[in-house]
Amino acid sequence: RYVVLPCALLLWCLILRHTLVCSTLVSEIAPTRKVGRRLSPSSVWDAGVLKEHMQAHSVKPSHIRSVWKLAYHADSMEEVADKLASGSNPPPARWIEALRRDFVLCTSSVIDSDSKDPAKGCKLVLRMQDGLLVEAVVMLLKSKGEDNDRITLCVSSQAGCRMACTFCETGRMGHLGDLTAGEIVEQIVHAERFALGQGQRRVRNIVFMGMGEPLDNYDAVHHAVECMMSDASFRIRANRITISTVGVVPRIRQLAADAVLRHVNLAVSLHSATQAVRLRIVPTAQAYPVEKLVESIKEYCDSTGRDVMVEYIVLSGVNDSEDDAKALSELLRGLNVWINLIPYNPTSVGESNGFRSPSNEIVREFDRNLRRFNCIDHRGNPVVVRARFSTEGGRDTNSACGQLATVQYER
Repeated sequence: RYVVLPCALLLWCLILRHTLVCSTLVSEIAPTRKVGRRLSPSSVWDAGVLKEHMQAHSVKPSHIRSVWKLAYHADSMEEVADKLASGSNPPPARWIEALRRDFVLCTSSVIDSDSKDPAKGCKLVLRMQDGLLVEAVVMLLKSKGEDNDRITLCVSSQAGCRMACTFCETGRMGHLGDLTAGEIVEQIVHAERFALGQGQRRVRNIVFMGMGEPLDNYDAVHHAVECMMSDASFRIRANRITISTVGVVPRIRQLAADAVLRHVNLAVSLHSATQAVRLRIVPTAQAYPVEKLVESIKEYCDSTGRDVMVEYIVLSGVNDSEDDAKALSELLRGLNVWINLIPYNPTSVGESNGFRSPSNEIVREFDRNLRRFNCIDHRGNPVVVRARFSTEGGRDTNSACGQLATVQYER
């Protein structure tokens, strides 16, 4: 008895010491995760925080339109506050002073940019107020019959991502923090500043396909979209906003009933019609199996009447066979969907998992097989398939699908 107790105590101490050492090592090599982030000062573009601020000061929420109209053309919150105070129907003076003190036009800043051809677009690296880093991609696309380019912005909703898709550099970062609604919207501000230098001005299209899982940061995305769509600010139409999800089933159902988000476009990253293969690519498929995911897509389509984009990363030798095309055709037959085939863009995490890019001919053959196996939509028409190819832009600046990461900028 007198020998066993000290030995057990010694063993417990060794285990504790090992745990503390491992925790210290992990904290030294991994970026710090920001939990429960609250900015000070806050972004004027954060609809949720701005409404709370108004309510706390007994100010009518209708004044948010006046704030955004002024903020969109202003250079500082001083200018916004001064013009509010001198307006024909100003809010209470005490609240205007609180607004001047508690909010700014931008809480984030651009610390780097990467573009091989600025006339086609740019990747922006943004530092948040507390040091978190994210990337946004500005794409300037030519529009037929129009003088100006069509500006599409790929926005991030989180720093890192907890979904850990096995081809994705963002997923390898882990989840470092959720962006606020204001930080999401500020990516438009930075993008329009870049576009202005290229002779353009307004962002016309938004795709939530940057860093993070948008439906894992639902409230912030909701408020961000609310601001984007407001005719008092960025005036981006709902049908020009796309939210892409890896397939968070409960949130897809919530989105279908959301008074704001049910009007935007939905894209679902499927990547395989079979559970075993999808689980290899998307670990969260363990929680949301293929059958449950497709069921939620059908419910969403029935509820909203909208088509859903099905995103399919084509991985050479993994999900690009004739059998894969047949399984996908059978799984999606009769649904309100269209398919976006995306060749895998090389990443270090993808290569470590044995993934390779398909040739353009393999992508074309997969497309042909989908049509051959009678992949038809709910109207009985062939499902529209858009196939990208390896020659399309983004890879040269590591800004293509799956390549966004800020590890090289972490301090």
